[in-house]
Amino acid sequence: MSGHSKWSTIKHQKGVTDQKRGAAFTKLANAITIAVKNNKNASTLIEKAKEANMPKDKIQRAIDKGAGKLGGAELSEAIFEGFGPENVAIVIEAITDNSTRTSQEIKNIFSKLQGAIGTTSYLFTRCGEIELTKEEGIIEKIMDTAAEDFEESPESVTVYTKPEDFHKVKAQLEERGLKTISAKLVFKPNKETLVTVSDPEKVQKITTFLEAIDDLDDVQNVYTNAVL
Repeated sequence: MSGHSKWSTIKHQKGVTDQKRGAAFTKLANAITIAVKNNKNASTLIEKAKEANMPKDKIQRAIDKGAGKLGGAELSEAIFEGFGPENVAIVIEAITDNSTRTSQEIKNIFSKLQGAIGTTSYLFTRCGEIELTKEEGIIEKIMDTAAEDFEESPESVTVYTKPEDFHKVKAQLEERGLKTISAKLVFKPNKETLVTVSDPEKVQKITTFLEAIDDLDDVQNVYTNAVL
């Protein structure tokens, strides 16, 4: 394991307006519905929704929809890949009831903001990511689990796992009394593919592009190999 500096995932910080809050709730609801539908553990998502002050009835509706108790449009997961400004690699996770619509919205942004659709997932590794509150003795506790790697920051430690070990490692960490901040499967850019961008104008172009993608209603997560 190593304590190298945390890789960069660019995620636009949502505002607190009703419109932004509503969009965030929709994304959380869709994620919960898909997790329940696919018989995955939705507890972390539900807890995240509660922390975001998502109404209880909306959370329950998302659970019921995933369990097939409610009608409505069928949701499915979709992944889109491409290159953003300055040729940085992008992987996008979406949940949609109309993949054609979502694909066209994403293609429009790539076209308008100097991007190009293309295969990029080979530049990333699918893995579990568990962010923990930093505390004394945490590294020793992590080393005693099936975790693959970890990265430290001043206030937290992020643990990486094989996808198939994700839930097992999360349980092991919790059994050792460690506090989970977030836990999810991610696309982590491979170290050798990271692209450091420091020029302010280029940074702004990439950030604008990533924010535009992230603002789409169907987009759940945006990953990049850019280090800004």
